[in-house]
Amino acid sequence: MKKEAIKKEWHVPEKYHAQVREKPETFYKVPHEYRSPQLCLEAVRGWGYNLGIVPEEMKTREMCREAFNASPDLDYGHCAIIGFMPFADVVLECLKDSAGGTDMTDLAATVRPEVMDREIAGFLVGKDGHCLQYVPVHLQTEELALMAVRTSGNAALLHRSVREDIKTEKVYMAGMEEGCFQSFLHIPPDRRTPEICLVAEKLYPDVVRARPDSIPEAVRNGCNIYTLGNLLEKACGERFDAGTVKRVYEGKPLRVKQFTTPTGVMNDTVIRFSKENSRFQYDQPHKNRMIKRGMKP
Repeated sequence: MKKEAIKKEWHVPEKYHAQVREKPETFYKVPHEYRSPQLCLEAVRGWGYNLGIVPEEMKTREMCREAFNASPDLDYGHCAIIGFMPFADVVLECLKDSAGGTDMTDLAATVRPEVMDREIAGFLVGKDGHCLQYVPVHLQTEELALMAVRTSGNAALLHRSVREDIKTEKVYMAGMEEGCFQSFLHIPPDRRTPEICLVAEKLYPDVVRARPDSIPEAVRNGCNIYTLGNLLEKACGERFDAGTVKRVYEGKPLRVKQFTTPTGVMNDTVIRFSKENSRFQYDQPHKNRMIKRGMKP
């Protein structure tokens, strides 16, 4: 009988069925022309790893689930079976079933790049931000990066496979954890913008004072939101959060109890800042007069 006829009609000798039932791990010894869909299903039910030698065109969702369920030990080897699966929905089911029993990055590494979709990527990154490194670049977005840093801090962006264009100021600031100065140091110095440095100084004031080199020289010596924040606090004698400094930097008015100028202290004053000419405007409502000064009061 020709092989074509055998493949079409699948006349599989009973001895191969018996072999697979008794020793499923020997399935690889069965000649290819006898590996029928039914025999393949029996093989993966007996030993899940057999899914790896089942022809792609024969794999079904049922077969993939059977293979996964045939290996109940939740270790890395068990999860490697996920890499043999071509169906995204089944892969997601298996990932959810394995979460908590296996390192999430190990799970992410098993998923085929061509099988991973947005739902799988979101699930993995939502559990461990470091899974972002295994997400295909066409699925990597700023939104996914935000999820990654909120889960695992800015260390999640250190991997080479993470796209540079999604490492935005917004993402880096979202990854700065209160009480964790390291999350700021995980931002490359050339990406530490004035606003990022301002937020860092608010979150980790003592450490930034002890490590002034963590603030790039261009930021420390420039006319920007970071230096404005320091100047504002010295002139007013009080601390302001990053949001307040940002509003002043954008030209919004701020009423303060006092403001120190070269000519003395002004009480109950409304101040405004102009980025265009780096000047302050002081307005004392009770005196109804406006005074303009440079950035250094």
